[in-house]
Amino acid sequence: ELEQQYSKMQSECVKLQTELKREQEKTLGAVEEERLMLLKLEAELEQERQGHEDVSEKMEKEKREKDDALMRNAQISQEVELARQEIRAQQVEFDELYKKNSALEKQCAEKTRELEKLRAELNNLSAEMVSLCAIAQEKTNASVAEKDLKDKIIDLESQVVDKNKTIRVLQQRLTDLKKTLQKELKAVDPGGGEVKANNHSIPNPRPVATSVDEDVNFKYLKHVIIKFLTCRDYEAQHLTRAVATLLQFSQEEERLLRETLEWRKSWFGSRPRLPKTKPMFPS
Repeated sequence: ELEQQYSKMQSECVKLQTELKREQEKTLGAVEEERLMLLKLEAELEQERQGHEDVSEKMEKEKREKDDALMRNAQISQEVELARQEIRAQQVEFDELYKKNSALEKQCAEKTRELEKLRAELNNLSAEMVSLCAIAQEKTNASVAEKDLKDKIIDLESQVVDKNKTIRVLQQRLTDLKKTLQKELKAVDPGGGEVKANNHSIPNPRPVATSVDEDVNFKYLKHVIIKFLTCRDYEAQHLTRAVATLLQFSQEEERLLRETLEWRKSWFGSRPRLPKTKPMFPS
């Protein structure tokens, strides 16, 4: 019975060993599976942790971006508010400038009207100035002409004084000659011959009178010719009649003398043509 029990126990022990071995194998397989599963879970956990870190980083990044966006939004809101305030200030300034521009346009229109009035007055003043300048020029010309006339009058007066002096001298000499002639005629005999009076030889009365007249006429003629040749042109015109009378000019010769003097005074015009005269000595 013991052997049977022993064999039974051995068989049971073998069976138990077999089962234990089987259980060990199962346990080892389960442990291996658990280990593999654990490794897999660790890998998945690592992946999840890595994903969590990535998500955390993304969330942190998104949070920072959100904060930045909020900051930018606040800054933009502040800038928008400042822009609105600036726009309102610019609108107020624009309204003030528009009012000032309207006032300046009104002032400009008034100044333009005043400028037109001033231009009209300036044109009137210019016309008056032109007329005044013309009047002043006429007065100046009249003053110059008056001065020339005064100079001419002074020259003519001096000429008249000289001529009066010459006439008085000639009249005095003529009076003296007449007195001398009368004294000499008293000493002439009726027969017309020569007589002696006061120890002087006296010719006939007619030849003596003729000689005295010729002497007076010659001296007067010489004085007139010298005056005519040395005086100015407008003075010489006043002596043409005296020269023509003393030299017994014809009307044609007197006209030629006057035209020649006028030609010498003028800037333009042609020289008078001399008339054809007969030669003094025949060939």
